[in-house]
This record gives sequence, structure tokens and C-alpha cells, in this order.
Amino acid sequence: MDQMEYLDFFVHLDRDENGLVVRVDADPYGRGAAKNPLGFDPATLPCRLKAIEQCLLCMLHPSATDRDKSRCSLEEHVRSLGADLFRVLSEGDVGKAFLRTLGQLDGDVHRGLRIRIASDPSDGHLHPMAAAAWEVIHDAKHEGFLGQRRRFPISRYFTGLGAIQELRLDGALRVLLVESQPKDVPPVQAAEEKAAIRHALEPIKRVEVVESPPHLLRVRDLILARGIHVLHFIGHGGFNAQTGNGWVTFANEDDSRARWPGDLLADRLKDLPTLRLVVLSNCYGGTLPRAANQVAFLTVAPALLRAKIPAVVAMQFPISDDAAIAFSRRFYERLAAFDPIDVATSEARMAIADLGQSPETRLQWPLPAVFMRVGDGCLLSPPAPTSSKPSGTRLDGGGTPDKPAKLRIGIRTFATGFGNGMEERVDRFLGLEDLFVGGRQPKETATWNGEVLSRLEDFLSKLYTERRELEFDFAAIWSVAFATGWFLEAKSGLDISIVQRTYDGPTIYHRQDGECPEGDLWHMDYHEIGTGTDLAIAISLTQDTLKDVDWYLRYKEGPQVGRVLHASVTDIGQGSVKSGLHALRLAQQLARALSMRSVPERRGTLHLFGAAPNAFTFFLGQLAGALGSTMLYEYPFREKDSFGDYRPSISFPPAGAIGDSGSQGPMRTKAAQ
Repeated sequence: MDQMEYLDFFVHLDRDENGLVVRVDADPYGRGAAKNPLGFDPATLPCRLKAIEQCLLCMLHPSATDRDKSRCSLEEHVRSLGADLFRVLSEGDVGKAFLRTLGQLDGDVHRGLRIRIASDPSDGHLHPMAAAAWEVIHDAKHEGFLGQRRRFPISRYFTGLGAIQELRLDGALRVLLVESQPKDVPPVQAAEEKAAIRHALEPIKRVEVVESPPHLLRVRDLILARGIHVLHFIGHGGFNAQTGNGWVTFANEDDSRARWPGDLLADRLKDLPTLRLVVLSNCYGGTLPRAANQVAFLTVAPALLRAKIPAVVAMQFPISDDAAIAFSRRFYERLAAFDPIDVATSEARMAIADLGQSPETRLQWPLPAVFMRVGDGCLLSPPAPTSSKPSGTRLDGGGTPDKPAKLRIGIRTFATGFGNGMEERVDRFLGLEDLFVGGRQPKETATWNGEVLSRLEDFLSKLYTERRELEFDFAAIWSVAFATGWFLEAKSGLDISIVQRTYDGPTIYHRQDGECPEGDLWHMDYHEIGTGTDLAIAISLTQDTLKDVDWYLRYKEGPQVGRVLHASVTDIGQGSVKSGLHALRLAQQLARALSMRSVPERRGTLHLFGAAPNAFTFFLGQLAGALGSTMLYEYPFREKDSFGDYRPSISFPPAGAIGDSGSQGPMRTKAAQ
């Protein structure tokens, strides 16, 4: 199972006073924004796309007499457009950022670059650029067609819609197949495509594949009743180039065709919380408007994204039965092998282009397009390695002859309660209480980003060569648990568990252990609070923090923020985090959502307030390197008139941390090198 780590490279389609431009806010390492003019006349794009479409129609028509000519023309059009699109990425200041990022990946076969084409769907002037078949980007010297490379998955992202927290499933996968063959439309080879999908999904131990009649309300009922995750449609669709409207053809009860426009189809698929992915195996489902006076959300894929469906895979031109079958077979084979959706689509394009296919089929490889509102596109999680620990293992002992005893580590800022006597219970101990008043606020002689962090970093730097499990016990404020995770980042390779104190006593939370609910684990609500560009987040796991955070930001001399994101769960309280796996998934979902915040907010500071267990806080700290500038805040417990008051604590990244080149080992700072 070859799983890659991907960096995001956002290519923003935009315009300024001089016309249409391509913009990169920063490369994946956080370095310099860049902007280029498009480099070719965007007014030619609709004609170039129309030429590709006409070649496909002529080539695929059974009575065509000039197929060979159409094939040659199609290849020429695709290569020409692909070369122009590659020049957009590889020349000028944008090219410098792109090539600099490729240089960072050079020689590392386990890392790739996720290319995300971002555009504002409400700006009609951008429609021709957004509609361009970016999947045909062609690097003639080195990489070939990037759309066929798993190292360079390409997807579309619409600004203004926001990110959806989570796509990944930890339980059974449920797929709904819809075959739509009304009596008044040409038949499609649906039986072979459905058989290919079922066969491809066989390696998944927990999978359920069901079928539905092609009546949209019946489809909706089945999604609700069975908790469907993937809707795969087989049939027909269309696009009107004059109006920019797209549709999908279902059936009426009398078996006549029912053309559902993109916006109405999306309306019928709203509010289906289990639905993660829609795959449209029909013509034109992924076609975007090509004229400035057309409306993006009257086409199918954008409308489905606006309806809060996390991911859509659809065809942007006419497609044949053979190409659709080849796509579906390979796409689901790779999903079953735990590829992200965009990577599985790259593999499926390669399968369409395989030499074993007919010449007409091979040339259809650019048709599948991926549209996502999520971060990594992972639908299925690889099985966790077998662990000897049951969920929530109680504290009860050391190692075995085959496994060295875990190293128990204690970090303390207060010596009262469970902090009392900690140094006697652990193998390594860091006492910071001498730097604090009451265990929660540093003394005047010690600053958060000074001696507190310095002593913590020095202590942790001695652990990163350990190859046994590290068990952390915190009698400390949440800023220290977060900072510990930040220093011992997720890619460190260290095996770490956290002692979590519950009503049943101390329990070990390990990232691989325990049950975790499916779907979106957070309720996320944004509140406008001011005119600033910074974002604040109020995390409510063990207590509801929103009122105190709102009061602090409005009435105290706090930071200047524009919005507050309230991230809460249904059962706020001491038992809100059920296991180590649950804590990790909560942290992962929140980190993904925060990484997709608006550009001005990403350029500013993220202000982090929270009431959360140490296990979640540690895991969030491990993922915080992608969040940019971050400031933590502490609630002054037991102080008089403390309601609605907070104190800034640690800012990240700390002074001296590696920002541009990433971590060189488990530790994030220069001291670890």
C-alpha cells in the first residue's frame, strides 16, 4: 500500500486592473505570494474547449467517417491546451513558486503535490479560465500529462463556499448505484459498469452496495434510510453552451426521461449528512460555464458542492461506455486501496489512456474532473496496525519480554491534586511550577515564549531518539499540552499516548485505540464580531466557551478579530472525547477546517481559546504547523471576576523555529537539528 503525503498548491484564478491573472498566495512552505498574467488570450478558451468537444463527438459517433482525422485533431488540441496551462504554472513569479516547491519534493518518492485550481464562482469574468480542462496540464520535458500522475492530483475548489470538515470514514462503506435508462434515451452499458464497481470494492471487508430506481425522490429516500456515503449515477446528462445550464437525466414514474437541472438536483440532495461523494458517470456533469453572463451554480458539479456535498467526480465532455467502465473500475479499485479521491481519479485517467483500450477510448482520459470542499480527499482509512491495547487501557504496568516498557513522562505546572507526587510515578519528569503563580500564569520573571518554552523544548529534545512508547501525563495547563504536541509533531515517528483523567480514573488514550463516530464530529458556527481580519476559534469540548470568548473579544482589550468560529460537539462535558482515536479525529477535522480559512485570515493570526482534554489538545498541537501564526489563550481559573477574561499565553511558531523548510526531524525547532 503506497500512500503518499501531499502538499497543497493552490492556484487562484483571479483578475486585477490589467485583466485576468493567476495568483499563488504562498507556496506550501508559507513563502511569498506571486501573481502572473494568464499568458494567453482567455477569449480563445471557449473555442478551444468547443473544438475538443466536437472532436470527441465526431470520433465517438458510430457513423463517423473521419475518425482518424478527429483523433489526430483531438490529440493536437489537448497537447496545445496542456502546454499553455503548464506555462501558466511554470513561468514568471508563479512559476518560481511552483518550481521551488517541486524542488523540495525532488527525489522523495513518498511525497506529492496536490494542485488545487481555485476560482470564485460568482465572478463571471473567470468562467472561461475555470472551465479550461486543467487536467490536461502537460510538461513535455519531464512529467508528461500531470492529470495522469498520482504524484500530482488535480482538483477544483470554489472560493466562498468554505471547507467541509471531514470526508473520511472509519466504519462500513455504503455505495448506492443508480442506473437511469428511460425509454426515450439511448441505452448505456450499465450492467458491465455496475459489475466492475462491485468487483473493485470486494477487497473492502465492510462494504454495502445497493441499487435504486432512477427516480430522484426514491434515491433520496434510500440515502436517508441506508446512510449512503457514495452515490454513483450511470446514465445521461447534458449542457447548453448558450445558457450555461447543465442537467442529469433521471426517469419519471412512467419511465420517460426527467431532466433535472443542476440547481434542482442539488436541492434534492441537500441535508443528507452521510453523503460524502457523488460520482456522475454521464456526459457533461463536470462541465462549467464558459461565458461571463452564465451562472456557475446552474451547472451540475458546482451546484452539488454548494449543497454541501464534500466531493464530486464528473465528466466535463461526452464520454463513451468503454471509457466510463474503465474509469469506474479503476477509480473504485484505488478507493478500495485507500487512495484519496483525487489520486484515485488520476489513476483512473491513466486506466482510460491504457494501450489496451481502443484509440477512441484512450483519448478520453482528460474527461474526469474532481471538485472538492475538503482537504485531503481521503474517503477510507487504512486499517490500523494491530495494537495490544484495548480502547482506553487503564494504567497498570510496564513491558513484556518482547516489548520494552513504555517510558512514562510527567510534565507539571501545578503540584496540587493529581500533580502531587507526579515525580514519583514517572520515569522522566519536568517540573515548571516554579515559573508559575497558582500553576496557571507565569511569574513576572518568566515569559511564555521565553523560559517556559525554552525549558520545555530542552526537556523534549532528549526524547526524540526513543523507540519505545512515550506515555505523557500532564498536570499542566492546556497551552503546555499544545506546545508539547507542537514540538513532537505528527511526522516525528514517535509512538505517544496520553494519560487522560476521567470519572473512572486515569486512562491511556492512544491515537490508534477505541471507537470513533462516523462523519462530521464538530458543529461549526461562525459569528461576525468586528472589522479585523484575524480569526478566533472557541473550542467547546469539556465546557461551552463561546460566551466567555465573545465577551473577552468584544469588551476586553483583546485582539482585533473579524469572526469567531465556535467549534463544539453535541455532548459537551467531561465525557465528550471517548477514546484516543476520537481525540485524534477531532483534532484532524478541526485542523483541516482551519487550514481552509479565508486568505486574509490565513495571513493574520489565529487566536485559539478552548476547554478540551489534554489528549485532544496534544494531537491538535501536533498538527498546528499548518495553521500559520497562532496565539493561545488561558482562562484565569479561580481568579476573582474571571468570567469573560482570558490571558494570552504562547505564540506559534516560536522564535527560532524553522518556517520555510519544515522540520528536519521529530522536533520543529533548530535545537533539534
